[in-house]
Amino acid sequence: MYIGDYSILNLKCFLDGYFTARYQFTHDEVGLAEFQKWIEKKYKVTTTQSWVAIIRYHTPNDQAALDDFFKLFDEYVIYDTE
Repeated sequence: MYIGDYSILNLKCFLDGYFTARYQFTHDEVGLAEFQKWIEKKYKVTTTQSWVAIIRYHTPNDQAALDDFFKLFDEYVIYDTE
């Protein structure tokens, strides 16, 4: 996976493109909606902020936010499979 600069915003753009293309070919509604809900719950967020904005708010910069995304996503996968 190539996302250009090491940034959570670039990852978000990549994933948006991937999920859009996947939907066009398979009509499967695959995305990160459940991850979004999990992030909102984890950080006790009640506003309409994207998972990117929530993670970015809790980190000093985009690079740290991307590092945290992978840690959080691993945590979410464990939570989701329990």
